Amino acid sequence: MEKIELLKDIASIAAPLSKTLVDHWLSPKIKFLISKAEKSHKIQDHYFDNKFKDYLIEKYKTYSILNILAFRNQQRLLDDIYLPLTLIESKSTKPKKYKILDFSDDFIPKYKKVLITDTAGMGKSTLSRKLFLSVIKQNKGIPILIELRRLSNSRKIIDEIFDELKLLESEQDSEFILELIKRGDFVFFLDGYDEIASSEKKQVTEDIQKFISNASNNNFFLTSRPDGALASFGQFQSFFINPLQKSEVYALLKKYDGNSALSKSLIEKIKGENYRDLDEFLTNPLLVSLLYTAYEYKHTIPLKKHIFYRQVYDALFEAHDLSKGDYYQREKFSKLGIDDFHTITRYISFLCLKLDKIEFTKDEILDVINNAKVFCEIIEFENSNFLKDLITTVPLFVQEGMYYKWTHKSIYEYFVTQFIYLDSGEKRNNILRGLVNKNQNANYNNILDIYSNVDFKTFREIIAKEIIIKFINFCNTTYKNLNINLDEKDIIERQELTFDRDEILIQLAAFKDKNKDFDYGMTECFKIINSDILVKDKGYGIRLGNLIKNNIEKGNYTFAFSSHKDDYTVDWIMYLLSKREDTLIKPIQIKTIPDLRKFNIRNKIIHKIHDKKDSVLNKNKEYFTAVNTILKGYYHKDSTFDYQECVKFLNEVNNEDKIRNQKEFLSF
Repeated sequence: MEKIELLKDIASIAAPLSKTLVDHWLSPKIKFLISKAEKSHKIQDHYFDNKFKDYLIEKYKTYSILNILAFRNQQRLLDDIYLPLTLIESKSTKPKKYKILDFSDDFIPKYKKVLITDTAGMGKSTLSRKLFLSVIKQNKGIPILIELRRLSNSRKIIDEIFDELKLLESEQDSEFILELIKRGDFVFFLDGYDEIASSEKKQVTEDIQKFISNASNNNFFLTSRPDGALASFGQFQSFFINPLQKSEVYALLKKYDGNSALSKSLIEKIKGENYRDLDEFLTNPLLVSLLYTAYEYKHTIPLKKHIFYRQVYDALFEAHDLSKGDYYQREKFSKLGIDDFHTITRYISFLCLKLDKIEFTKDEILDVINNAKVFCEIIEFENSNFLKDLITTVPLFVQEGMYYKWTHKSIYEYFVTQFIYLDSGEKRNNILRGLVNKNQNANYNNILDIYSNVDFKTFREIIAKEIIIKFINFCNTTYKNLNINLDEKDIIERQELTFDRDEILIQLAAFKDKNKDFDYGMTECFKIINSDILVKDKGYGIRLGNLIKNNIEKGNYTFAFSSHKDDYTVDWIMYLLSKREDTLIKPIQIKTIPDLRKFNIRNKIIHKIHDKKDSVLNKNKEYFTAVNTILKGYYHKDSTFDYQECVKFLNEVNNEDKIRNQKEFLSF
């Protein structure tokens, strides 16, 4: 179906639905507020009603059509492609699960404030749009979706709402809309918290928090990649998206081509013995869609991420226009070949990284393209023609209203890694160090992941080395003067378990009531944490191994908690190393938990784990090793750095650097 016809059909559906919503949820309130307004502030009849109707119709049209690379420029309805995702409650021993088919009263309205945290491509934004449409279809309130990346110090959340509603920014209108929002019945979808510019995040977060507080009669749905700053949203109930199961992957692929030959062929390949390494791709909706694109192009399945993304790019660049026959390939407006186009896009991605921005107005993106052309020097083209290609013939960007943005952040991150590897020259190592050491570096975790596939040797010697230096420094400066006859292995074990972690213990007296279980004990601990002004905002959450849980239910009532960190880079680097079974990392394993009931510390008190002499946790060898045992139980099957291997690694790398420097000095 042609785009214009499709939009007309959607609009014809959206108009009566939007009218019903506004008539039911807004019109009575608007009439009441108008009647209370001062006569000098006369408000035109139906002005606000019409603005909200127009907004809902426009967004219904926009969000009903799905833009994903698998379809290039073909328009597909979200409802035709959407696979119901399952959300799982975070930080719970008995997590609740919700399969998102529509807007259910026992999910968002139940919790009022919901946070969805997950990694790139898991479907967070698609979920926001699906629920937005469901609110309209089911007449559940007035949905407003805010792209958080558009907020800044100078652009508040209320400014974005005004722009979306196309309202005049008069003081009168502002007060009226705020009063309307305070009265409730809105559902605010706050999408992409991690995409707020790092330099703006503190002030924007304060603005969002203030808005939520003033609009507390409404429901809120916040999405983000993992980000330490999310600890400030402790009032939100947190969920993550359950990775796709194989049956869901097959169902999704069949949706792409109506269960035709291509999806059947790909599914057969996936089921084959040779593709067990594909599991990482097959749990992620975005990567499944890109896998379909890559396979449609070449009928092979690349197993490394950077090769995988390159094949997707090649597929987009060389795609045939199906509307004009299988062999018609669109000429590029820029007249560039596949490699030159890739080069310019790499430069564009790096400029986006420097700007900390992935969405632009037309003038802004043309300026970025021009700067990329200047830096490339040898490649000539018209900037406006290159932008046309980015939107149409090689759709790496999408246009939404007045904004141009990358089709998906992970595509942009692939091109960044390619720029660092291919174009950064002698600056490469400094750029990589910057990705690890820059504030808010959790934003770069996917870049680090893809780069580890491209150039693992440099990843290890530069990126991992930065973290390992910090780890060794931590080991060299902590737990030095306790004077309790500790074995060196016990000290090293504690340092391995506590590096880059902020941990506390809470002990409770034995439960006399047999009906009081582990969950009851955990709830009591959270009450203690939330009553302490010094720790309540640090986002402490329990790290739970089954061994510990089972042991607690047999009579051990010591609970360990680890706080949310400002970033997750150390954990991410360890994860990427562990995927390669690197010797720098070792698994935390414990077969059985000994009876720790002789480990007695003051009940209902927060005990911070650190290296201070006066800590009861360090009062003797027995207590010190007991804390190690508790931590091993809680982190069971997690990973730590291996101290001995890290020392050996640093010696080898430093020696290699010394030899390399000598060779460079002697070269002529």
